[in-house]
Amino acid sequence: MANDYERCLIDASSCGDLATVQELITARGVNENAVSRETNSTPLLVAIKNGHAHVVEYLLSNGADVERADGKGQTALLFAAGNGLVDMVELLVKHVAKVNQQGTTLLMKLCKSSNCHPDVVKLLLTDCRIDINAHDCSGKTSLMHLCKGKRFDCSIMQLLVTDYGADVHARDSKQMTPLMYLCASGNASIEGIRLLVAEWGTDANAMDKFHTTPLMHLCQSENVNADVVKAFVLNHGASVNMEDLSKETALMHLCKHYGNAAVMKTLVVDCGANVNAQNSCGLTALMYICSTSATDLEMLKQIVGDHNADVKKRDGKGRTVLVRVCASENVDPEVVRILLKSGASVDKIGTRLLTKFIEAETIDVELSTMVVERDTACVNQVDADGKTLLMHLVESGYATADVVKVFLENGANVQSKNIGGKTILAKYLESNEVTADVVEVFLKFDSGWNVAYADGTTLLIRLLESERATESVTQMLLKQGIRINATYSQGKTLLAELVQSGKINAKVVEMLVIDHGADPNATDARGKTVLMSAFESGKPNKGIVKTLLGLGADPNATDARGKTVLMKAFESGNPN
Repeated sequence: MANDYERCLIDASSCGDLATVQELITARGVNENAVSRETNSTPLLVAIKNGHAHVVEYLLSNGADVERADGKGQTALLFAAGNGLVDMVELLVKHVAKVNQQGTTLLMKLCKSSNCHPDVVKLLLTDCRIDINAHDCSGKTSLMHLCKGKRFDCSIMQLLVTDYGADVHARDSKQMTPLMYLCASGNASIEGIRLLVAEWGTDANAMDKFHTTPLMHLCQSENVNADVVKAFVLNHGASVNMEDLSKETALMHLCKHYGNAAVMKTLVVDCGANVNAQNSCGLTALMYICSTSATDLEMLKQIVGDHNADVKKRDGKGRTVLVRVCASENVDPEVVRILLKSGASVDKIGTRLLTKFIEAETIDVELSTMVVERDTACVNQVDADGKTLLMHLVESGYATADVVKVFLENGANVQSKNIGGKTILAKYLESNEVTADVVEVFLKFDSGWNVAYADGTTLLIRLLESERATESVTQMLLKQGIRINATYSQGKTLLAELVQSGKINAKVVEMLVIDHGADPNATDARGKTVLMSAFESGKPNKGIVKTLLGLGADPNATDARGKTVLMKAFESGNPN
């Protein structure tokens, strides 16, 4: 029942029903500080929010708690002041609402919330006698809170300074001034800076405890504007090349935070910022631009192209900007491209750089060419797994003829082998992404490509058995000086080896015999013909047998033991 009465009290206060409010508090004994479960508001708060001064007066006279806050942390006084309810503020102050609390004045709270109404400000400073230059626990004044706020208002600043003497030179515990807070807020305007500097004499080059100047704060703010920066430097004397304790300039602050190309151009071209200045760690503005997770390519092009940033400068650890970029987790190929075109030295990181591009599938001819021309040794360097760049490329599945050609033309050893003893072409031909144009490039640089293996097979045999090669690739390989009827293990020819394996199809048999002259009646060291070899696997391919017969294979030939193909068929259990 009590909860129902409390809900009725809050509803009556919201509607301005004074009679019901009086009845519930006086006759029913309902708590005047009852709290709404939905909004955490008291009768006093809802009465103020709905503008019912007569209800507010009654509640205050009957002990309503003026300091209780709602769910948003707003007290009655803060809400009234923030919404310009002068009459309500006067009423609350009359009932001893606290305008100063734990080192923070109501004016500070209003300035911080960006809800400053001129009439309320005047009331607080005149009738309530709030100290305009009081400092909170961190040393901030009301003016600092105003300048720091999200919705800075020049007219309120003028009111505080001109009419009530707010100190524009005040400093907080970090030695920050109102001007610094305005510049850092992201809401600095030409007029706001003009008032503080030109009208009221604020030091445009004052430094906080870290020696950060107002211009530096401005340049690292999120919404920094080129026109504001230009006016601050050219009209009001902000020094563009001053350094903070880390020897960082305004340009560096811009490039390491929310910089944009327009502001950078203003600083360098209009204001004379030193584009190649280095901080105490040797970092430059260019290095900061390239250090972000998503480099602004427009800024990068501008600083190296238009402003002549030195791409060969080294940081305190001896690293150039390109080396620093290469050390990052995700290397943007466009960043590298711009730096290389601007004369960046590869500095013996070519292998690492190109490996990253290969792994990220962003390798291309232009990047490859620029890197290997600056670091020729990189094409034959091996990693911990014994792999060269070409090996990484062919294993990636994204090798293109043009990139392979760049590596080979710049000295890549086509015969180099990985830890498993396989050549680059062998690895490529084993992949599932074999294309004729890539194979053609390899063959121009690799005359000894058809390597022999310990089991008597060759690279060509393994490729044909794998059925991975397209007809065009197979034809190309067979034209590379292959002795089609040369013998291998036990005197078998290429055709016999393939037929015995049973891993090829009739089409390959036709190609070998018709296009390249393989002898369908060649015999091995034991007198066995190619046709006989088809039965040695135990499960002859009927299509291959039929094709061989059609190509002139002699079914009546005998081996060294006098056995015919038919006998072989019965012996293998395949009389059909």
